[in-house]
Amino acid sequence: MRRIHLALIVGVALAAPAALLLRTAIKAETQMGAQRAPASARAPMATTTLPASIASSQVALPTAAPLDAAQLAQAALSLSTPDSDLVYNRGAPCRIVDTRLAGGRLQAGETRNYNAAAASFVDQGGIDGNCGVLADAPAVVLNIVAVQADGPGYLTAHAYGTPRPYVSSLNYGAGEVIANEVVVRTTAAAEYDFSVYSLHGVHLVIDIAGYFAPPVATKPQCVTTYGDWVSVPAGTQASATAACPATGDYAMVSGGCNWDFVDLQLIQYGQIVGHNNDQGGYGCDADNPTQSGLQFRAKTLCCRVPGR
Repeated sequence: MRRIHLALIVGVALAAPAALLLRTAIKAETQMGAQRAPASARAPMATTTLPASIASSQVALPTAAPLDAAQLAQAALSLSTPDSDLVYNRGAPCRIVDTRLAGGRLQAGETRNYNAAAASFVDQGGIDGNCGVLADAPAVVLNIVAVQADGPGYLTAHAYGTPRPYVSSLNYGAGEVIANEVVVRTTAAAEYDFSVYSLHGVHLVIDIAGYFAPPVATKPQCVTTYGDWVSVPAGTQASATAACPATGDYAMVSGGCNWDFVDLQLIQYGQIVGHNNDQGGYGCDADNPTQSGLQFRAKTLCCRVPGR
């Protein structure tokens, strides 16, 4: 019988038997459109087909149910830090490891090291391409398949060079072919990205489905607004203001004061805190020491992150 399990592994240690499958219930929600990097920023992912000599002698490989939007949102939250938010970049499944083609079976108790981002994965049994994964991505989503294990056991995937966590990424039975999709941390600027441990001898196949990375910088959307012209009678003072748009989540970045007569004297100027329902604004106070009426106005530069 082939079984497919679903789990979220983010490198959290558990005080439980190592063969226990970590199952995480997640309630967070997200919009998948906000998670994708622009298509121009990603190389297309691809899959590879096994040679007939291997495919004909192997049981067809199952594919685990993909992690859903809520699970990926929770993973991004767990992986982020106060200084670095992460977003998920999804791609078509891409073969990066197949021990039937390179490396041979993992032996009982063996830990083997792999890369998730490379120019080619041929030496790992994967495709001759890069799978479109960002170098040094903090974490990746892997579809891990155990093929014909020697006995019941488990696989644990974790960041390269870190202690193996006391969790299971995938449980398998003797002779079974079984898959699971998990989130795995990687190690930046290291010889390898992640490692996989197996309790028993087993063939290992891994497809990468996506990766987590900081969001791509976005140019802010800015507008300049002008206040009304304000008349300043001779020998008096007056104030002028300019506000950011009342809608669209704009915030004031800078401002200034405009006048047509050199005799007008500015008394004070600057941001008006809490102006226009906290959207921000700029104010100017001016004095007219002349014998004639003058006029001036304020302006402000307001910006926001593009979006709806």
